[in-house]
Amino acid sequence: MNYLDRIKNVGSMIKWFIAKSYGMALPFFISEVQLKPHHKPYELRRNWAELLEKFATSELESRKKDDEPVLYFRRNVQLSETREQQIVTFCSNALDMLLTDARSSLFLDRCPMFPENAAELAGLGFAMEDGAYDCKTHNVDWLRVHIDDQLPVRIADVIRSFLIFSFADHNGYSELEIRIIEWWKKGTGVKEVRRQYLAKLRESTPCYG
Repeated sequence: MNYLDRIKNVGSMIKWFIAKSYGMALPFFISEVQLKPHHKPYELRRNWAELLEKFATSELESRKKDDEPVLYFRRNVQLSETREQQIVTFCSNALDMLLTDARSSLFLDRCPMFPENAAELAGLGFAMEDGAYDCKTHNVDWLRVHIDDQLPVRIADVIRSFLIFSFADHNGYSELEIRIIEWWKKGTGVKEVRRQYLAKLRESTPCYG
């Protein structure tokens, strides 16, 4: 096999991986519908009113009349953990895309989780975006201001308010803030911390992976 044939083979494999990883989705006020490969988004949009009449029987007519679907390119809901790990190992671009989608789902508050898991995820998020932990720069005041950069406001507020119900250490950190820093320190290497982030999100919520 010559060099050009190898490039074509690699390109075909990447296309296959992306096809398995992602799908088109139509979110609307009731739920989110992932389209199958044979679905045609334009036809679905044209017949949207009929679909709502068929499947949204409990909704008010005024809501169905005003509803407009939006087409999204999202992670395939049937993508298994094993398959995802294979994909991100082989294709760094797929890793970036999966991470972008994961962060989007998190900040849309679609990933409910316990505060302890959220703190660990935030620590890995800081490792990705802010580099190595520096105790002089990343003090308790900095952490409480920037926690919103890593978690939806609702979850960030829970972590901030946790200090009211627990004891602070000698530096003023609550138990959850200490957990954030511990997981921040665990994040090593650009690609590896991204894989760690996806793995942590998978195990932290039933709504991803």
